[in-house]
Amino acid sequence: MPQQTTAGNHTPPVQTPPQPDAYRRGAAEAADLLDVAPATGLTTADAEQRTAAWGADELAEPARRP
Repeated sequence: MPQQTTAGNHTPPVQTPPQPDAYRRGAAEAADLLDVAPATGLTTADAEQRTAAWGADELAEPARRP
């Protein structure tokens, strides 16, 4: 689960690689594997850190047919 904070100091999460089969798991298990609390989500700092480490959460543009 997410790292605890102490006196307002944020402890960065352990870098967890994306879980390719997270969609096959229950919500609680997937959230635990991804080190996120569903009730609160990620902090802005956590989201920025994960984006920098793993890239943006977006799909590639599909190839267009002529």
